[in-house]
Amino acid sequence: MEEKGFRERRQYARLSIRSRVLFRIMEAADKEPLPEKFEAAGKNIGVAGILLNSDKELKPGTFLEMSILMPRETDSVDIKGEVRWCSPCPGTEQGGYGFDTGVQFLTIDKKHVLLLVKYVCGNLDEKLKQYIDPEIADE
Repeated sequence: MEEKGFRERRQYARLSIRSRVLFRIMEAADKEPLPEKFEAAGKNIGVAGILLNSDKELKPGTFLEMSILMPRETDSVDIKGEVRWCSPCPGTEQGGYGFDTGVQFLTIDKKHVLLLVKYVCGNLDEKLKQYIDPEIADE
């Protein structure tokens, strides 16, 4: 049920994720990133973007070069994105960072798409197992 006044704007579903994300700020999408590196926690991910939790406040329109370190994977997903929104995060006293930031992906190569699909499908498989009777699953 949709809350009054709230309209979901995402085109694609998201999955919860616990990943480490390293990023650098870019002056423009076609420019090299600045040298300073920052760290964030990935909270959820989808085909079109990722939700980051970071101590760095980022303005909408900021371009990022990111390395997403997927759980249980040895390779990272290297991708460029654009900050769509950033807001203070409640609950930072429990150990989280200060800002939640929505990032829309701009570029991704085939190798990284496969890593994302592998991660998403693996998580869906694990999530679905909880709904299947173990006796049926063994057949």
